[in-house]
Amino acid sequence: MKHSSNLTAQVKNTLPTLLFVVFASTAVENRLHAQVPPGQGVRFSQSNQAPGIEFIDVIGGSGVAVPVTGLPANRRDFNGGILDPVTGDLYAVGSDNVGTAGVLFRIELNGNAVQALIPLVDTGSTYSLSSSVFDRDGNIFIHDLETIWRVDRNSGALTLWDTQVAGQGAWNSLTVDRERNLMWTVSCSTAGLPGSVIQEYDLELGPGPGTVIFDGLANGWPTCPTGIDHDENGVLYVSTFLFSGDVAALFQYDTNNGTAMPVPGGPNHSLNDVWYDRQHGHLHMTGAITSTAWERLDLSTGTLTLIQSGFGGFFTPVTSAIALNDTLHRTTMFPHQASSAIGATIEVAAHGLAGEQAAVLMTSLNGSPLQPPRILASGSCDDGGYFTLTKSFAPGALPANTTVGITAGVLDSVSGLKILGEEKILTILP
Repeated sequence: MKHSSNLTAQVKNTLPTLLFVVFASTAVENRLHAQVPPGQGVRFSQSNQAPGIEFIDVIGGSGVAVPVTGLPANRRDFNGGILDPVTGDLYAVGSDNVGTAGVLFRIELNGNAVQALIPLVDTGSTYSLSSSVFDRDGNIFIHDLETIWRVDRNSGALTLWDTQVAGQGAWNSLTVDRERNLMWTVSCSTAGLPGSVIQEYDLELGPGPGTVIFDGLANGWPTCPTGIDHDENGVLYVSTFLFSGDVAALFQYDTNNGTAMPVPGGPNHSLNDVWYDRQHGHLHMTGAITSTAWERLDLSTGTLTLIQSGFGGFFTPVTSAIALNDTLHRTTMFPHQASSAIGATIEVAAHGLAGEQAAVLMTSLNGSPLQPPRILASGSCDDGGYFTLTKSFAPGALPANTTVGITAGVLDSVSGLKILGEEKILTILP
């Protein structure tokens, strides 16, 4: 049977309405527990004498530190952690100092008190996990000195991603560009594990070895990079542990042209981590050993500002890693691709200030803008500034070979203006 052009046009005109009905017939995810507020940083520390985790006002610049209370004595030693960019949930990775090596935790909060500390994955490793990061689909990559794993967002299944080889050092940190689905790692040259390199992974290709794109030892960098982050435009920022004779503690590597150099204005003491502020374009970093301060570097002016002085001293807690709630006025979506045959859970978040009105909209279909956009859900941002829409689709519910533009926005409580984030494209595969 042949279809008339009028029928074809009718189907095209009906598809946005059908998709709207499918997406919008759901309840908004209500987060009952408190979260890290917008503009706040999280400091993770190593030592069971320390709070283990603290919130610090880093954007406002007050530097006030609020300890997270209620962590058990054997759960106050963390190597790092991350904030979920869709839900605001706080995750932390353990240290072998108190028996949490190889464990990924989710931490639910009531104000600044722990409501629940939930072990999500135990890799079985006897080494500390070093850092964690979300990929484009919301899966979490974690690693120790020698191994990288991916934790599936929905099932919690653990997949071995890569194993470090001789001559490339011990992995210390990783970061992911979620738009391009690329991951980069840095390694430290330690006893028995020589080498210090940056490796790049195309996550579309699946598990396997990364490509060494820069050899730090061969190019005069300090032998032990400690942290890595990126600016979403291909520039990597790397913190290092500074040894006598080293020229700098903070470096940048441009993946677009292969150039590397010290970051102008960076501190002259050892660092344990670095974070690129995606809201303001600043670098945040934390020191090591006797200089455990949290500092902020304005990349446009080279101005280094002390945010929080840290613990200080050889026998006090060590700030091991930092994270930042810097997602204001952005659209975040997990995953970017879904299967019509298999079905999927789609999560979208708008990011504003606590209490601001927010909405998730369908803004385009198969590349064509929708006028007006369809509002899929609306409501208030929670304590962390997150308004999250979660929708699970059964197999066959989504039309295959379709692309849908999703945009999140907020009503600014000061100016009264509607502020939209970037449009994210959901591709529905067969």
